[in-house]
Amino acid sequence: MSRKVTRLAVLACMGAIALLVFSSISSDSPVAVEHAPTIKEVMRSPKILAAHPDGELVPVSSHSAKAAASTAKKIIPSTAALATSRPASTKPAGDQDIVIGVLTDPDSLRTVGMAVYTTWAREAESFAKVLFFIGSCSSEVEGFPGKLVCLDTPDIYPPQRKVFLMWKYYHDNLLANHKLFMKVDHDSYVNAPMLLNLAHILLADPKFAKGETYVGLPATGRVEERKALGLDGKSYCSGLGYILNRESVGKIGPHLMTCLAGAVSNHSDTEMGRCIFSHTKTQCRALPKYVFRQVYYQQENGMVYPMKLIRGGQMSLKFLRMPKATHFDSVILHPLKRAEDFYRFHKQTMSRLRPSQPQISQESNAVSYRQAVKDLESTCVNSATRQRELFKFALPECPPPEKQVEPVFPTQAYVLTPADMDGQMQFERLQYSLQSHGITATRVSIVPDSKADYYRAMYSIFRNSSLEGVPMALVFEAHAVLHCRFRNRLSQLLASPRCGGHLHTYQQGGVLLLGAEQPTSAQLSRIDEDQSRAVSQQHDPTATLCYNTLSSTKGSFAALYHRGSFGEMLSWLHAHIRSKADPPSFQSVFSHLAEKGYIVRGALPNLAALPGSNLQLHEVVATSEIAAHLRWSIPTTCNSTSV
Repeated sequence: MSRKVTRLAVLACMGAIALLVFSSISSDSPVAVEHAPTIKEVMRSPKILAAHPDGELVPVSSHSAKAAASTAKKIIPSTAALATSRPASTKPAGDQDIVIGVLTDPDSLRTVGMAVYTTWAREAESFAKVLFFIGSCSSEVEGFPGKLVCLDTPDIYPPQRKVFLMWKYYHDNLLANHKLFMKVDHDSYVNAPMLLNLAHILLADPKFAKGETYVGLPATGRVEERKALGLDGKSYCSGLGYILNRESVGKIGPHLMTCLAGAVSNHSDTEMGRCIFSHTKTQCRALPKYVFRQVYYQQENGMVYPMKLIRGGQMSLKFLRMPKATHFDSVILHPLKRAEDFYRFHKQTMSRLRPSQPQISQESNAVSYRQAVKDLESTCVNSATRQRELFKFALPECPPPEKQVEPVFPTQAYVLTPADMDGQMQFERLQYSLQSHGITATRVSIVPDSKADYYRAMYSIFRNSSLEGVPMALVFEAHAVLHCRFRNRLSQLLASPRCGGHLHTYQQGGVLLLGAEQPTSAQLSRIDEDQSRAVSQQHDPTATLCYNTLSSTKGSFAALYHRGSFGEMLSWLHAHIRSKADPPSFQSVFSHLAEKGYIVRGALPNLAALPGSNLQLHEVVATSEIAAHLRWSIPTTCNSTSV
C-alpha cells in the first residue's frame, strides 16, 4: 500500500506560465480644476483602453476606440506594463498638498507629454495635483487627457516667460490650498514614490516646515554670467525640476513680473534663483538621499558619447536602455527626450529592474566616460552571476526589495500535460502530490514534443492569469517530482528576503525556479560562490537557500512566476510565436529575464526534480549522487506522511 501511495507521489506535468497586469490602468474621470479670470484651463476627454497591435492594452486619449487605436500606434510603443498593480500611494497630511507643474508645449503633448501623463504623472496623481502648462491652447491639444493650463504666451525656447507665469499662477490661484509647489520640465522623469517620501520630509521636518524651502539640483551658472546674476556664489536650482513651499511662493509671488523685467540672462532657472534669493534670502539646497540628477551621456553597448545640441540650444539624446542603479534612485532624472524612453524607463523603475551592465570603453568621449564610470562604480545588479557571464567583470548584487504585501502560500498550480495516456497518468500523480501539500492542480493540455504548442500554452496561461490579476503563477510540467517536504521548503523560501522577498511586492518580482536539472560539479562551484557572496553582502543565512541562475541552468518544469514578470514573458513568447524561426528552448527565457534586470533565482536544495536514471519513477529516493547534486537529504522513501 505504501508503495502504491509512493508511486502516486511521483510527480509530473506543467511547464511555464506567465502573466501580464494592467489592473492599475483605470478609467477615472478627469477632475475639474479651478478657473482664473485671465488664465484658461482646458480639460479634455477621459482615458480609455485600446488594444495595441502587439496585443497589449494601453491607455490613450481619444473620442473613440478607433482613434485611440490609431493614436496608440503612433505614440505609445509596446511596453510590458505602463502602470503598477498596487493601491494608491499613502498621501501626505491633507489632500493633495503637492502641486506639480509640467512645463511643456502643444507640439510635445502627443508624444513626450502623453508619455509623461501615462507614466509617472499617473502615479503622482494619487497624492498630488498634476498640471501641464503650455503657452497657448488650440484645437491641437483637445485630445490630451491631462489638466492643461494655458498661459497666453508664446511657446518659445528658452521658456523664461512661461516659467514666471507658471509660478504666478501658483501664487494667484493655488497658494491657499496647497503646501508644496514643484516645477518640472517635460523631459524629466519623476520617481513618484521617492517624491512622496521627500514631500513627507519637507512637510514634517521643522527645518523645512518653518521658513522658506527651495530644493533641487544646486548650480551656480555659467562662468561668464555669474557676476551679472548677482548671486555672489549662492546657488539656484537647475531647471529640470525644483520645489518651493508655500512660504517661498507667497514671498516671491508679488515680485515675479518685476523679477522677469529685470532679467540679466535668458535662462529661466537662473532668473528664478535670483528672484527667490532677492526676496527670501534662500538658495537652492540638495538633500543627499533625494537626488535630482542629470545624465548628459548616451551609451551603446560599452561606448559612451555626449548629447547633441540642436536648434535653439535644445538637446538631442537617446536615454540609456540599461540604466544604472543611481538613475533609478533619483527623485528626478533628466533628460528623457523621446516618448519611448519614458515608457521603457517607467517599466524598469516600477518593476525595480537592475539590468546587467557592460564595461565602459576607454575609447569613449573623455567627459562622458568619466560620468559613466562614476555611475557604473556605484551601481548594482539583480543577477551578479549573469553580470559575470555576460561582461566578464563583477558588480555587487542589489539588496532585495522591501516587502510590500504579506507572504501568501500559493494554492493553485498549472500543470502542462501531454495530451496522451502517459500524460494523463503523470498529471494524476502530480495532482495527488500537490493536493497533499494543499495545492489544487489545473491541467493544461499540450501536444507531446511540440515546442510551438508549449509556447502557445504558456502564452495563454500568462495572458489569462494577467487578466485575472493573480499575484503569482505556480507552474509545473506533469513529469516533475516533488520533494517530500515541498510545502515546508517552499514556505522557507518565501520567508527568505533574498529568495522570496521579491514575490511579496506589487510589481517588483521575478521568477523563482523550484527545481532544475542536476548541475555539474563546476556549476555547483559557481552556485556556492554566488551564495557565499550573497551571505557576506546581506548578512542573512537564508540567502543560501537560493542562487542566481546560470545561463546553463536547465529546468522550467517547476517555477513560481511573479506578476511583475508577466509582461516581459508575454512579449518574449509573442515574439517567438510570431517568428518563422525555430524557437529556442523555453528555459532560455530565464537568462533573458536576468539580463534585463529581473530577479531570477533557483532553489537549492531543489524542491522538485525530474525522474531519471538516478531517481526511478516507482519510488522517490535520494541516492548519494542525487543528494549531492540536488542537496536533498531524505533518508527514506517519501510516503503520504512525509510533508
